[in-house]
Amino acid sequence: MRRASSRSGIARKNREHRYKIRFWKDRLKGVPAFIVGCAPSVLDHDLSLLEDFFTIGINRSYKLFHVSSPSIIFWQDSSFFRTDGDKIHNLESIKVCRDIADPQRLYYNFHHKPGEYKFDSEKPHVFFGSGCTSILSAEFCHLLGVSTIVLLGMDAKLGKNGEQDYYGVNSFWMPSTIDSFSQAMKTLKNICPMKIINCSDSDLWEKEKLSDVVKMFPEYAFGKKEYTKRLLGDI
Repeated sequence: MRRASSRSGIARKNREHRYKIRFWKDRLKGVPAFIVGCAPSVLDHDLSLLEDFFTIGINRSYKLFHVSSPSIIFWQDSSFFRTDGDKIHNLESIKVCRDIADPQRLYYNFHHKPGEYKFDSEKPHVFFGSGCTSILSAEFCHLLGVSTIVLLGMDAKLGKNGEQDYYGVNSFWMPSTIDSFSQAMKTLKNICPMKIINCSDSDLWEKEKLSDVVKMFPEYAFGKKEYTKRLLGDI
């Protein structure tokens, strides 16, 4: 399928400036970020409650936003671009991804360094660690100056009926996926400099209801257009 001929202004502007996220440092200082993954428990929540908040959709979680799209669509794997590139291109969301997962240089990129996860404000366009996109998105939130991250759909376990992700079978799933993700979440808990609120079926934190969590932050329901303006600004 051919991608729509009209490119979004964001994509056009960014082709020559791959790593401009380094200029986004502290542009959302103090804001809570709702990070939405693809684990089965994400279906427990009404994501329309997030319409006016700052949201990051990991990989195919963007499909869960029926009223609108997330503020950011975030990915690191080239396979996601191959399978979903045509679907996400014309969505209003800002697209942020690993440089090698954006072969046409259309979007906002970060560089990835494998090894230990860490939050390094000295290299704002470089994210560290191996395997877990969710932690890389948390590193991104730290770059933005986010105060609190709210985790949805990050279970580190199968669904009640053996579902791998909210949509069922994930063709890229491997036997080691759960263990790797579980270890990554433990690392996040230990090293994350931001407050974490959990709305997932994770055993690492007490589970909160999304409907209760959004009531904690009424002053940050600015709307997606405002968040886009704050991030892109004059760059």
